[in-house]
Amino acid sequence: MCSYRKLLRFIVFVSLTTSSALAQAGTKSPTPSATSSTQAASQGSPSGAFESQMLAYGGLDLIAGAVASNVCKQITPSTNPTVVIYDQASFASLQSFEAFVANLQSLRESYETLIPDKKALRDELNGIFNDRASGLAKRAEAPELQTETKAREKALNNHLSQKWSTSVSITGDPFSDAVSLLSAVAISSNAESPGSFVIPDSAVAIALTRQFNGQVGTPSACDGGTITVIYPPLFGKSSSSDFSSADIQVQIQKLNDIRTIALKQNQTATKDTVVFNAVAEINALYDTFMNFLLQVNSSTGLTGSGAVVQGYRLATVLGAANTYVLLSSVVAAGGTELDHKTLWTALSSGDKITYTGGAVVNVALWNSAGGPPLYRDVLRYRTPFTRIADPSSVTGVASGDDLDRQPQATDQKSHLK
Repeated sequence: MCSYRKLLRFIVFVSLTTSSALAQAGTKSPTPSATSSTQAASQGSPSGAFESQMLAYGGLDLIAGAVASNVCKQITPSTNPTVVIYDQASFASLQSFEAFVANLQSLRESYETLIPDKKALRDELNGIFNDRASGLAKRAEAPELQTETKAREKALNNHLSQKWSTSVSITGDPFSDAVSLLSAVAISSNAESPGSFVIPDSAVAIALTRQFNGQVGTPSACDGGTITVIYPPLFGKSSSSDFSSADIQVQIQKLNDIRTIALKQNQTATKDTVVFNAVAEINALYDTFMNFLLQVNSSTGLTGSGAVVQGYRLATVLGAANTYVLLSSVVAAGGTELDHKTLWTALSSGDKITYTGGAVVNVALWNSAGGPPLYRDVLRYRTPFTRIADPSSVTGVASGDDLDRQPQATDQKSHLK
């Protein structure tokens, strides 16, 4: 009887102690494991339990599967379409290319106003261009370029020969309504709400690419065709056949040819105040334009010409038929750690800790030729509170692991036990 009373007093003491500890903790259950995004930024590191981050990335994979499945219903995989995954910085470069085209056209027309005989101008320019085209074509057939190691140089000469044999006209405006809209989004939407921690857009792009194309042991979300997936910062159409830089140089050289002819014809008109002032003003605009191409952007670290080349490359891809733009951005990601405290856990096994994680993703699909969005949604996914399974158990998103998708999953699990 005496031992029973001692045990009872001990249970009451533990119960009161546990209740007091819970009260001091604020009696909030569940307790978020992460502070606000502002606090997280001030600490210089992401907040949130690592287990919750694992679950959030697992949830992102499920969201990517849902996105890919819905996109595949809109793009007809059997036609082998191209899907360009939106990237804010890359699409912002379209603005640089659009400005380049507009300024190039404006300067060309300004210098042409200094040349009264437009037919003579066209004849002289065509003569210059044809000579360069013939020289490059001849260079491409030089014996020293007929080797495998010189194949790129030969292809470049053939490519430039075709560029110089075209008309005097400058590259036209490559923008459809959809591309203009997305490039505007890139400028205006330059901040995200990260929630508890940030999932980079590159992770979303890689998850989507895996869902579109599949991999060993994982089927593709789109059956019956091949989808070309492009994410400009990491992968896409930038092979050895891409001569975007050379194309931009050709356009600048064409402007310089017109400028040279205009200045040559007006070098004797220095006594004409009106013409003299016009030449000075146009040359000042030309200098500003060239400085833009040479200066480094403090935000991106790219020279102006680098951004123009990127924009030109992307505009070329988006100008192709059967091409789509997929905007998929994580606007919030986070998780919660729940510490279960009871009298019995205090007496026996200790606290029971469970985790949850999830993400919110904005998604929209456009045809690059224009028109309204073909698919748009806000997808949300949060895992239920769960105990992270032992790494040797890799079934489903609740485990937090993805080793079951690896070719050597069985061997890996045996090493982790």
